[in-house]
Amino acid sequence: MHYLADQRGQAVGLLYQNILLDTYGTVVLGVILGNCVFDGRGAARAKYFRHTLFDMEGSILAKENGFVQHVKLDTTAVMQTAWEIIQTITDHQCPMIDPSENWSSVPVLEHFAGKPVLEAEMA
Repeated sequence: MHYLADQRGQAVGLLYQNILLDTYGTVVLGVILGNCVFDGRGAARAKYFRHTLFDMEGSILAKENGFVQHVKLDTTAVMQTAWEIIQTITDHQCPMIDPSENWSSVPVLEHFAGKPVLEAEMA
């Protein structure tokens, strides 16, 4: 599992098998299909390529910044939540972006409509 960092190098998310999570692994922020990141409501909200997460305007949200081993995930619940998100995607189009070196002023957690993993356990 990789962690994603903001421009200060602070961890802002986790990347687990094409699933974007908060730093605790308790909220699925998005699911990566191809290079498009769909949020908890199934909307295309970002692109992920070159080990970098970009918003749809091309600004950097986070960059991959190493491995994480200390976070314990309920992988079954995470996968179930990711599958629920995939089922809500109705528009699979993901527009091209022009990536820049500028950082977004919006934090990752605010950018995505996340879906708590605990909801998957109760279902």
